[in-house]
Amino acid sequence: MTWPSVPSAGSVRLACRYPAMCPVIGFDNVPTGAFLSPPLSSVKEPVSEMIHEVINRLTAMLDGGYFSKR
Repeated sequence: MTWPSVPSAGSVRLACRYPAMCPVIGFDNVPTGAFLSPPLSSVKEPVSEMIHEVINRLTAMLDGGYFSKR
């Protein structure tokens, strides 16, 4: 299951024995996940870099320029 880290941490309080009962991965990489037992795995998405890339691509499209597809 993938949730934001705060609700994922709440699963500990609800006696959900992760990862045995239900593997949980957070997706906002809050630091508190490291202090849980067992530590909460979490993914950090490069949101700022993604926004800059979208702006660059949109600007290139509006200017009639070429942008590379990745």
